Amino acid sequence: MNHSVLKTLLYSLACLSTLISGETWQTAAPLNTPREGVAAVAMGNYIYVMGGKSLNGNILNTVERFNPDSGVWESTAVAPFDTPRMNAAAIVHNGKIFLTGGRDQSNEVISHVEIYDSVQNSWQSAQDMHEKREGHRLALINDKIYAIGGYQMVGEYAEEVEWYDDTNGDWKTADFEIEYPRVAFFSTVYHDIFYMCGGFYFGPLINSYYILPQSTNWASGPNMATSRGGGASAMLGDSLYMIGGETFSGITDSVEIYDIQNWQIIPGPNLPIARKEMSAVTLNDKIYAIGGVTSQSGPPTTLVQVYSKSPTGLSDSGNPNLIESAQLVGYPNPFNSTIQFKLVIPRSGFSNLTIYDLQGRKIKQLFNEPLVRGTHFFRWDGEDSGNRSVASGIYFAILKGDRYYQTLKIFYVK
Repeated sequence: MNHSVLKTLLYSLACLSTLISGETWQTAAPLNTPREGVAAVAMGNYIYVMGGKSLNGNILNTVERFNPDSGVWESTAVAPFDTPRMNAAAIVHNGKIFLTGGRDQSNEVISHVEIYDSVQNSWQSAQDMHEKREGHRLALINDKIYAIGGYQMVGEYAEEVEWYDDTNGDWKTADFEIEYPRVAFFSTVYHDIFYMCGGFYFGPLINSYYILPQSTNWASGPNMATSRGGGASAMLGDSLYMIGGETFSGITDSVEIYDIQNWQIIPGPNLPIARKEMSAVTLNDKIYAIGGVTSQSGPPTTLVQVYSKSPTGLSDSGNPNLIESAQLVGYPNPFNSTIQFKLVIPRSGFSNLTIYDLQGRKIKQLFNEPLVRGTHFFRWDGEDSGNRSVASGIYFAILKGDRYYQTLKIFYVK
C-alpha cells in the first residue's frame, strides 16, 4: 500500500471512530466571572485561568483556580497579577507560570511579562519581551520558552521570534522568524517540534506549518478543513485538538484533530455550542474549554465544557465495556462485483452491519435485526441504499452488537 493510500485509510478510521463513538462534551462547573480572551494553564493538579475581558469591557488581573477533585473554581486562592490583560499567553516552566503580553485596560498591546511562584503565591515582573504581542503563542522547545506570532497592533503582525534566557533573565532573538505571520492560531509542541495551524492574517487561514528551531526553516503541513482562527488548542495523547473559533461565516462549533504521528487533520467531536476567544487546557486526560463568547457581539461567558476520549475510542451506549469478540471477514477482497461477509456472533441479540465510505457517511445498512449466536453470511453488491452503484475505492464494513464491535476495510474495484 502506498503512502497516500495509507494516509487516506488512517483518516477514514479516525473519522469513523469519531462518528460511531458518540463522544461528546460535558458541561462542567462554570467560572465565577465571565471571561473572554483568557490565558490558561495546568500546573500540578490545578487549572489556572488568568485575566481576560469581562462584562462592560472590564479587563481583569484576577486568577481563578480549578480543583478537579472538589470541582470548585477558587476566586481568591491565587494572588492577582499586576497588569490587567486579555489575549495574553501563558506557559508553565520550571514550576512557575509565565504570563506574557496581551492587551491592557487602555486598549494598548503590551510586552510586559509576569511570573507566578505558587510556593510564595506571588507574581514578579520579568524583563519585557522585545516586541509587544497580543494573540501570540508561547512554546516550550528544548527547555526554552519561545514567543511566536501575534499582533503588535491591529493590522501589524509580529514577525520576530524570541526566547527567554533563564540564566540571564532576558529575552533573546531567535535564529528564525515566523515567516508566515498570524495571530490567534492553533499550536502545540510535540517532540520539540512547533506546529501552528490556521489563525488570522487579514482573515482566517487554512494552512499549517511546523519548524524544528535548530533548522530555522518552516515546512508545510496538512490543511485544515476550513479557514479558522480565534479558537483554543489542547493536546490529548499525540493529537492536537483545534477547538471552535471563527471562520469566514462566523463563530463555529467545529473541532478538528491534528493527528501528528499520522500527518492527518480529521474531524473531531463538535462543541455543543459555537464559541470563540476561549482557552483550553488538558488535565488528567481531559480537555477543558474555558470561557469565551458564544455569539459575534455577545457578552463573555462563564461556560466550561469538558471532553475525554473513551479508552477504546468506541461506545455502545448501553454497554461501555465491549468485552466479547466477534468475527467479520469478507471474500473476495478486493472485489469488483459482490463481496460475501462471514459473521461469527458471540451472543444472540440485535446486530447491525453497515457500510461506510471514507468520509464516514453511511452507504448502506445490510441488516439491523436479531441474530442467533453462531455463523451468518451476508452479501454486498457495491450499491448504496438507493440501489446506485458506488464509486471504486475504500469502504468500511462495521459490525455492531450488544457487547461487540468489528471493523473490516474493503476495496471495491470496478
